[in-house]
Amino acid sequence: MDYGLWAKPGVPHKGWVCADVEDLGEPDATCEMCERMTIRYVHHMTHADHAPLAVGCVCAGHMEGDLAAAKGRETALVKKVRFSQSSRNWKRVTGKPISHGHFKGGLFMQVEALGSKWMLTVLDRKGAQIHRSYWPTELRAKLRAYEGLQKIIARSP
Repeated sequence: MDYGLWAKPGVPHKGWVCADVEDLGEPDATCEMCERMTIRYVHHMTHADHAPLAVGCVCAGHMEGDLAAAKGRETALVKKVRFSQSSRNWKRVTGKPISHGHFKGGLFMQVEALGSKWMLTVLDRKGAQIHRSYWPTELRAKLRAYEGLQKIIARSP
């Protein structure tokens, strides 16, 4: 590659590690490595010999030497975002919290506004609370609910 930071001497091309992947909600940034691609899903890459970079999936894959891993991270994030935004997954009932029922694991999750925060509550089949956490936004609470469901599903026979 002969453009952007790929062409700049002294910028490492390998040995990067992905610290996090973020959804901007829409294509709203330019990949800091190739300086060409407009990206929505940002892979935050770190390297011992360079300042962190916010890059797209393909550049992240080349930087860490594992394109499949970069694509896998992005696919997982897309699934989480779709889960959190789908009205099929979350039901609003007037005067009640937003809820998601997951009956295979016997769980019921609800997300509700609580002042300036959002509360995620997980209940078992009998209605007993087994988890409660607080998040700065509704989306963050729903994303955490998704992560919890994935762990439960992975443990289910």
